[in-house]
Amino acid sequence: RNWPFIEKIDSVGSHIRKVVMLPQFPVVFPGDVRENLIAGLRFSEKKIPSDERLREILEFVMLKKSLNDDPEKFSGGEKQRLALARVLLMDPDVFLLDEPTSSLDRETGIEIIRRVVDLVRKRNKTLIVVTHDPELRRFANRLIEMKDGRVLNGTSGH
Repeated sequence: RNWPFIEKIDSVGSHIRKVVMLPQFPVVFPGDVRENLIAGLRFSEKKIPSDERLREILEFVMLKKSLNDDPEKFSGGEKQRLALARVLLMDPDVFLLDEPTSSLDRETGIEIIRRVVDLVRKRNKTLIVVTHDPELRRFANRLIEMKDGRVLNGTSGH
């Protein structure tokens, strides 16, 4: 059979792959930290980085764990940082982070967001953060406030 819509789906798929989302409740895959970090890269058929690079990204998200550790035993905040590290390794054009600091203490959350914002700016990427945390406003170039599913306003940040 000739399925003309498949070609359209494939072209949409190539655009979708440019956006990677970090969900509010992070996904932890079966296996160790290494397997969790490279899961997104495998799904997107990207090159798997060295263990040294994997350790660097763990340090970047302030997660002091071995690549061989079992993430099922991690706290909620540790799982959130592991999932963030996985998203960062995928290096999309657009990062969409849903409540990225919800499981983190205030200091850690602010430091992680500061690092991510700096990285995204250096790489000339786009970062969209969905949050209830007013502390994160200071990192925004643009704010869009919503209530009950409606946009209240859109303003320049800081």
